[in-house]
Amino acid sequence: MSTSTRHPPRVTVLMSVFNGEPFLAPAIESILRQTFTDFEFLIIDDASTDGSLAITRSFADPRIRVIVNEANIGLTRSLNKGLAAITTELVARQDADDVSARRRLEAQVAFMDDHPNVAVVGTQARLIGANGAALGPLLPWRASSDLGLRWQMMIDSGFVHSSVMFRKAVVRDELGGYDETFRTGQDAELWTRVARRGSLANLGASLVDLRTHAGSISHGEARGSDASIRGGEVCFGRSIGDARFDHIVGESWVILYAGVYYNRPVDSAGARALVRGLADLVAAVMSSPGERAAKREFARTASAKFMLIAKYLLQQGRRLHSLSALGRAIACSATTTLSMGWRYLWRRALLSLSWRHRVPASP
Repeated sequence: MSTSTRHPPRVTVLMSVFNGEPFLAPAIESILRQTFTDFEFLIIDDASTDGSLAITRSFADPRIRVIVNEANIGLTRSLNKGLAAITTELVARQDADDVSARRRLEAQVAFMDDHPNVAVVGTQARLIGANGAALGPLLPWRASSDLGLRWQMMIDSGFVHSSVMFRKAVVRDELGGYDETFRTGQDAELWTRVARRGSLANLGASLVDLRTHAGSISHGEARGSDASIRGGEVCFGRSIGDARFDHIVGESWVILYAGVYYNRPVDSAGARALVRGLADLVAAVMSSPGERAAKREFARTASAKFMLIAKYLLQQGRRLHSLSALGRAIACSATTTLSMGWRYLWRRALLSLSWRHRVPASP
């Protein structure tokens, strides 16, 4: 259902772009075609050197406002610059290579209106490739409830950054926006602070297509500069906010777990610690006070994380440990592991073990 435009609008959609020419037009179009129309679309061009600025200015929609940085300052500072220029009550984020479903803003505004205690609401997301084709099932599922999200944030970001809508009064006015010491992971760090100011939520529907390609930040950073690795470790460390679990998921486990995302080598002891650390955390959560629904959400979250660990350990040649993680994933949530392709991973691990035992090692 369309909403007539009024002034000032209810929502600002905030996007930062740097050399995003290949995918920028469909990203912009996906916002302009929203069923909810009462928004401003603020685009920060971070000193692009390709045709991004020309593409942005080719859209004649009066809801678009463009700020051009004189020099490249990076995503985190560009987002804060955008936040400083926003006057609306609600802010929605989208990256310059992703695509939003037509009813995304409508669904999120309705939810925020119905839940005034919620500071940020995200959605589920689907992974797509450079050509826009779906790459498989949904991304690892994000918890919907406040408690489920707080538990999830001990092991991952609770939100797909490109899917969130948040209250400006909390994120900018109370918290000062994104922490500019984080080049990447700035969103996950922010949510740990937002969680101290209000409730958190995710919608159950997949309302954003998250594009992965050779030029995306997450793809590039996955190779891991020292700065991005340290940022990831600090972020996971801050996400462990409940003192009941600190003795289980300590600093060493955080460092190992951050290594999963940056594909760093791991020895046998580290592989065992990864699987055991997450298993202990699952046991602690399941035995702690809390609603059953939130525990089921965490079980789904943990299943996806066990799958991630299993894939990583298989890539690292830690086949037995990979199978152990895969078994834990199935125990947490068979549905989640099925949706994430566990049969393929299981066959790969078993075949690699069988081949390893059949072929003599080289002298």
